[in-house]
Amino acid sequence: MDATPTAPAGADVDDSEPAPIFDVEKEYREQPSRLTFRALAAAFIVAPVRGLCTNCAYFAGAPLERCCKNAGELISSPLALVFAILFNAIWMPLGIIFKFDPYPFALLLTFSNVVQLLLIFVLAVGQRQAVRSAEQRAEQDHQSIVDVLACQKQQERMLLRITAAIEANVEDVKQILSRLPAQDAPA
Repeated sequence: MDATPTAPAGADVDDSEPAPIFDVEKEYREQPSRLTFRALAAAFIVAPVRGLCTNCAYFAGAPLERCCKNAGELISSPLALVFAILFNAIWMPLGIIFKFDPYPFALLLTFSNVVQLLLIFVLAVGQRQAVRSAEQRAEQDHQSIVDVLACQKQQERMLLRITAAIEANVEDVKQILSRLPAQDAPA
């Protein structure tokens, strides 16, 4: 007995896109530039629950995710490191001289901690985007290798057919082909 669900006779079934869970998803697809609370809820609450956004292509390029990716790239640049070092190097002497932030630098630590707490989430979203694109590249590379191997096998079959057609010794060619992978393997 087949347990696969089937549609009733005469029913039109559209498998091209998953059915939206809430109308919010439809709104977000129709107006992706309009960032309302409902659209953000669709992008960051509904989509992850639905399957970690793997089948929701319209969320992959959400404006907020693109913004986080760009911010992550800017924050992880050497220029940002130089800026942070210069900011601290200038703040500390000025805090001591003008007495607005004496030695333990409580104000500087508070500001830096708040900035770090905010940047954790920005960097996490940027990292998620980087991992997703790396996985897509790896899948494309794998598919390219599979295609090359299939082409190689087809060429070997063609070579054997040509050898048989010109009435050469097919067994010699088969032996040569069987030794090729062993020669390409690293020592």
